Parts: sequence; structure tokens; C-alpha cells
Amino acid sequence: PWTILKAGLVKRHLRKAEGVVSVRLHGIDHLKESKRRGHGILLAPNHCRYADPLVMSFVAEEAQTLFYAM
Repeated sequence: PWTILKAGLVKRHLRKAEGVVSVRLHGIDHLKESKRRGHGILLAPNHCRYADPLVMSFVAEEAQTLFYAM
């Protein structure tokens, strides 16, 4: 997964297929702090577009963690 993120494949796909050209992340510090403390974290995006699960890769990259998805 890290290789895919670092290679920019997700960003390229989002731009070409979904029209996502920028992403703003808010509250990442809270996520990082919770992770540092060993807390369990549940992220529940509203998933109103097909791009939403892929956009979560920006959060994973910024927080330096991988997610499990259901």
C-alpha cells in the first residue's frame, strides 16, 4: 500500500477518473495523538462518491498509518 501511495497512483486516478484535484485535511493532529496513545480509532466517511474511499488514502499517508476497510 505504501508503494502505491508514494508512486502517486491514487492521486492520478482520482484526478483523471473522479475529478478530484485537491484535498484539505482537518483534524489530523487529533488522529495522530489518538494513535500515539494507542486508542482504537473508527473513521466513518459518508461515502457519497466513489472517490471517498480513495481520498481516505490522503488521511492514511498524513497520519503515517494504514487502514482496514469494510
